[in-house]
Amino acid sequence: MEAGSYRVSRDGITLEARAAALDEGLTVTVGGGRSHIGSVAIAQPRPSLRGDGSVSCTCSVWNQPGHKDEAVARPVAERLCRALNTVVVVTAGVHLPGADAARIEAVERLAEELAEKLLEDKKPAG
Repeated sequence: MEAGSYRVSRDGITLEARAAALDEGLTVTVGGGRSHIGSVAIAQPRPSLRGDGSVSCTCSVWNQPGHKDEAVARPVAERLCRALNTVVVVTAGVHLPGADAARIEAVERLAEELAEKLLEDKKPAG
C-alpha cells in the first residue's frame, strides 16, 4: 500500500483525505474546511463475536472538547479496519460554520463514501 490523496464532494461540502500505509497499519487524515484536529480514532481488528470467521474491530476515540469530528473519524476507521484487517488511525477535522442537522448528515454520508473510495485503492496490509 502506498500513500494517496482522496476527495469527495456534494452539495458544497468537500472532504479530503490523505492516507499512508505503514509496515503494520494505516494512518488517515480527513479534513474539510479549516484544517484542525478534532477527533482521533484508532480501530484494532479482531475476530467477530458472531464466531463466523469475519473480521470486526474495537475502536477508541479521543475528542477535542467541543468537537464532533468523531462522526467522521470513527466510521472511517472502523470501515477500513474491518475491510483491511489492520490497525487504522484516523485523525479528523471538519469545519462547517453554522452546520445544521442536514449538513451534518451529509458529512457523515460523505465520510462513508470517502472510506469506500480509499478501499477501491487499497489492498490488505502485510
